[in-house]
Amino acid sequence: MDILGFLAELGLEEKEQQVFLTLHRHGSLPVSSLAKKANIERTGCYYTLSQLEKDGLVGHTVRSGVKVYFAKSDHALEEYITKKQEHFSKLKEDYASIAPILNALRLHDVNTPSIQLYEGNRGIKQSFHDMYRTIEENDLLEIRLIATDTFEEELGDTTLQDISGKFVSKLQKRNTHLKSLVAKGNIIKEHFVKNNILSSISSLPASNQASNIYIIGNHLFILSFHDTPVGIQIRHEVIAKLMHFIFDVLESSTEA
Repeated sequence: MDILGFLAELGLEEKEQQVFLTLHRHGSLPVSSLAKKANIERTGCYYTLSQLEKDGLVGHTVRSGVKVYFAKSDHALEEYITKKQEHFSKLKEDYASIAPILNALRLHDVNTPSIQLYEGNRGIKQSFHDMYRTIEENDLLEIRLIATDTFEEELGDTTLQDISGKFVSKLQKRNTHLKSLVAKGNIIKEHFVKNNILSSISSLPASNQASNIYIIGNHLFILSFHDTPVGIQIRHEVIAKLMHFIFDVLESSTEA
């Protein structure tokens, strides 16, 4: 992972990353010079600096009557990560008391599907996080996948390993089983093949219009990888049952 990817995973926005790294490269700077070197508007720079100072990553001092900003030591970033961990650990503890309230507020109407959209690489990464959470919360032992893996899609330079993160390794630790049907072909999809090896998810293409349909309990996760990847989660018992039926029919007619 590169430094920008690392900072993005920590939750720093693009402008925050630019300012933080610019101060690391150039040392102490007044806002006018910092905004120019970071290639952002001066007014926006003030807001970004206030956020970074609030997070403890940036400080300021006054020299000759001019306020200058500087990046704090590398330990500040480590402390920021520790605070994040403590914050989310506390939230996870609090969630146990909040979950029943949220569940009581939810309308349990089987005729009304719950839908969530995902967009861009960050959105797709979130979809894998939501998939794992669904598996864990429902204690599911098996997931089903219909995927495409044509020769043309394989020519792309991105695989699910680049996007799915630790999804596969976490499923392996849970001993979750996979049933998958993969559409193969050259340019078009010509036939299905069975592949029930969990680790094979990582090598599936994630570009050139490749698509995945994950059937996870009563949830469907449909991902499509174009220039900007998109996805949708549908939680609906009736629709999910239909997809399980379609999967069973396709599986019975597909050779191993």
